[in-house]
Amino acid sequence: SGTSGGEKKMLPLVEGDHDRVEMVDRFMGCLMN
Repeated sequence: SGTSGGEKKMLPLVEGDHDRVEMVDRFMGCLMN
């Protein structure tokens, strides 16, 4: 449940910030790989 909590916290931050969205997307891709 800690992961979903972190996601919920990040979502409002990244919604209006394309650079951050790209960074988070790349970060998540690294975690998945």
